[in-house]
Amino acid sequence: MIIKKICRPLACAAAIAIITANAQQVMLFVKSALALCYNNIIPSLFVFMVFSSYLGQSRFTGILSLPLMWYSYLMKIKDKRFSAYILLSFIGGFAVGAGFLEEMKQSGYENNCLKSISPVMINNSFSFCVFAVGIGLLDNYYLGCMLFAALASASLITAFILSFIFKYNIVAQQNSSEQSGKSFVDCVNNSVKSILSICGYVIIFYVICKVLKLYISSEIPINILSALLEVTAGCTEIARNTGKNPFFICIVLSLMPVSTLCQVYHFTHSTDIIRTLMISRVIHTPVSLMIFTMLCNLFPVAAGALSPESMAVKYFYNSFEISAVLFMLILSFTVISDRNRLFTKPEK
Repeated sequence: MIIKKICRPLACAAAIAIITANAQQVMLFVKSALALCYNNIIPSLFVFMVFSSYLGQSRFTGILSLPLMWYSYLMKIKDKRFSAYILLSFIGGFAVGAGFLEEMKQSGYENNCLKSISPVMINNSFSFCVFAVGIGLLDNYYLGCMLFAALASASLITAFILSFIFKYNIVAQQNSSEQSGKSFVDCVNNSVKSILSICGYVIIFYVICKVLKLYISSEIPINILSALLEVTAGCTEIARNTGKNPFFICIVLSLMPVSTLCQVYHFTHSTDIIRTLMISRVIHTPVSLMIFTMLCNLFPVAAGALSPESMAVKYFYNSFEISAVLFMLILSFTVISDRNRLFTKPEK
């Protein structure tokens, strides 16, 4: 405790000193981060955040729950909102999913259940993967779609596996009067606050990445630090230094950088969920890379931007066997470790 009290002020003082010594560059970094938010993050997220939040009201969840009702059955959650919230979090992103997690917590969900489902509720949205990454960084719409499909599928699998570890009772149908009373104006206002919070974290961690780059000349440490600190900066650095290799970008998108964890904590105020998200990357990252590799093997023309000989795809083209072995190991673990009796029909 004493060490923390000493180290934190020293770290802040050192950061202020570094910023002061590089004031002109830091100002440019902040402007670049603002431009990043203006050009990529806000256009790819805000509209989807508004509509996904609005559609999360109880009168819409009955219809929206149908596509993923089978998954809700596997997770032993009878609440129709759960499958609807998964679908909407895939559209609106982790800020929307974190908001839904907080609402589910208020409505009586067990802590173990919330920890199990957190990986499937906290995701990179379809719009971010396709528009910001696929089109903005990789210049390939289809790669963005395949990245999202791989990440979303890995989230479903990861949460399913975690449900064996965190045992919880069957979740009955829950009612939420708070969400049903939200108007479209409320959803817009809440989305404005959320997008401002997101941009704030993006700016501060983007600037940190750029300042570190001033003192570190090697590309590998910069790539690693950027990926661990901020997802947008990490994807940008990886795309620039690896020839836009989509497999490395898949890994970066799967990781939960510090910026994303801070944003999730801002919305949920739960350290248990943060720890679970960090641990879940051990499963999520290899599974998402495996699925993305399979998709690139199935659709090499689309993955290679209309060129099946694209080097970025060719690097990992023959790794399908390794991916298949990994998948079989995970499947075996799932079947053998059925601690929560997920294959038992829920009681009515």
